Amino acid sequence: IAQRGVGRGDGETFTHTAMVTGAATVRGRKRHHVVASVVPMPMATSAHPNRTRVFLLAMAAIAVDTLMFSAIVPALPVYQRELGLSDTGVALIFAAFPIAQLMVAPFAARWVDRIGRKPAIIAGAALLALAGVGFAIARDPYTLALARAVLGGASAVTWTGALAYVSDVYPPDQRGLRLGLAETAGGGAGLMAPLLSGVLIQSIGLTETFLIFAIFPVVLIVWAIPVPETLVRRRAAPGMFRTLRALSRSPGARAGAVALILLAIVEGMVESLLTLNLSERLLLGSAAIGL
Repeated sequence: IAQRGVGRGDGETFTHTAMVTGAATVRGRKRHHVVASVVPMPMATSAHPNRTRVFLLAMAAIAVDTLMFSAIVPALPVYQRELGLSDTGVALIFAAFPIAQLMVAPFAARWVDRIGRKPAIIAGAALLALAGVGFAIARDPYTLALARAVLGGASAVTWTGALAYVSDVYPPDQRGLRLGLAETAGGGAGLMAPLLSGVLIQSIGLTETFLIFAIFPVVLIVWAIPVPETLVRRRAAPGMFRTLRALSRSPGARAGAVALILLAIVEGMVESLLTLNLSERLLLGSAAIGL
């Protein structure tokens, strides 16, 4: 606020009050009292020029990851029959995903802050494609478990890069909404995978189905290449163990971690064992299980 007295010919003094907000200047005149009040306005925040492209890419990355994760569900009874697996063996192979995801996620967060968001999405998509090829060629339990573990690591990298990308281009007051929209829309689109993979498995077989699914991450890579990077300043990320110690002292972080672990356990048991049960008890095929 700048004020200065201006003399008039009649001897009275006026004071000009000016307030600058962004590029706008508001002037009020005062004759021994304020006759025009000046209300401070919040600073205008310009929208990030690439936020729509970034948001759509992040949503697509989450959708492709969910697609690859869910596509295997109708295939479990087929793998069980072809590889001679018990229910426990199938559940253990299915558990390779959350174990790998849990191991990779802390390093992925540090890596995304160090080298950027786009490289993380591209690397995660390449691993997703590799996992799809692994599902297609798996002829023994070890290859299947390895493909499932690669998928878990890819998921950690892809989600971290996608959510960091969205966080970079939206201000704090919009960030929660946009992150929620990206997760909901992307995850919802990816949940169509069991129906699609179930129909394809029943029609053309496992190998062809997962080779088709491996194309989706390749398309994501092509999509990501022209999208600009949003990590402007390459900064040294804090040490992983120091960060984990800090989080362990937060009751909210501890509760969130426990909730996520329990959710992963329940989800893994339901998706694997319920699928096998539907196949054995109701004699459902892959398409019906996917539906």
